[in-house]
Amino acid sequence: MSIGDEKFIVIFAAVVITLLGIFLLIPKEKSLDFNGVVVRKIPGNSIVVEKDLTAGDRIKQLYEKDQLFVFEGTFIANVKQENQAWQQAGNKAREELATFLGAEIKSNSKLTEELGKFFNNSSYSQGVNVVVNNYVASSKIIAKWKIPQGRNIFEYHVLVYYDPEFFENTIQDFIKSEEKREKNIQYSLSEGVRKSLLDYNVFLRYVFEPNFRDFIMYLFTFNDGKFIYFKKLEKQDTDTALFRKIRESVEKESIDVFRLIVKDGKVVYYDSKTKSFNEKFGKEIAKIYANQLIEKVPRFGYGMYNLAFFRINLHRKIYVLVLIKPVR
Repeated sequence: MSIGDEKFIVIFAAVVITLLGIFLLIPKEKSLDFNGVVVRKIPGNSIVVEKDLTAGDRIKQLYEKDQLFVFEGTFIANVKQENQAWQQAGNKAREELATFLGAEIKSNSKLTEELGKFFNNSSYSQGVNVVVNNYVASSKIIAKWKIPQGRNIFEYHVLVYYDPEFFENTIQDFIKSEEKREKNIQYSLSEGVRKSLLDYNVFLRYVFEPNFRDFIMYLFTFNDGKFIYFKKLEKQDTDTALFRKIRESVEKESIDVFRLIVKDGKVVYYDSKTKSFNEKFGKEIAKIYANQLIEKVPRFGYGMYNLAFFRINLHRKIYVLVLIKPVR
């Protein structure tokens, strides 16, 4: 063996030993910690790009109270789509958090009772979603890291955490806002009902001159007392033979009109202009129509709306034209 060959072997061996040493020195995993509290074990080649040190004290407090819950979202993407990848990973972390919060509310009888004051059965889940979304939207990202997966490909990770005190504050803020809204509604239903309730002339005007930017319009069809058809009306529907017949009936006042305010799926104000029914029976019919509307269009189970039901007999069928305007 020549001297040159011996030198090559020595150099090659040194390079191998060096690379092996470097490989052995790189830890297989490392800790992501806040004030000594390890929240995740991550691969040794992970690149931590963000860590919120201001959350350290709070994380430690929650850990010591056995109340620390963190939620992780991941997304794999090319480095060119890094911004979108962080956003997607953050969305997934918040989805995990939202699922957890929904379960927390469901398992807490006190919270369920408090929120139940403002929502009926059909709108309760929607109310819970509002509370959860309010918290999730303001939840804090405490860490971001990415892990190489190949050439220009990374696995992106985002971590958020649950703060029970902050969540409780979010719920109480929501309850206060609902209580304020309830007071405003009660005021409008007593002292200021004329300001909120649209008069018949306004409703009638929209039958003849539909303005779909201001009103939503639906049509129920009944045959022999049984519901058979339901449709949301668009502008083109007001130029049909049926709608012209409805207009004629309105013009001749051969109709029954029920005027209501519906709040969170409940009829909270009612009056009518009807020759077909006494007031008590007319009110029950109006409630049936309102409940059918809420059942078929769930969005009316939350919020406050002016409704007018025009009940018209045509060709042995009963048509109920519904005009809806949100109370702002």
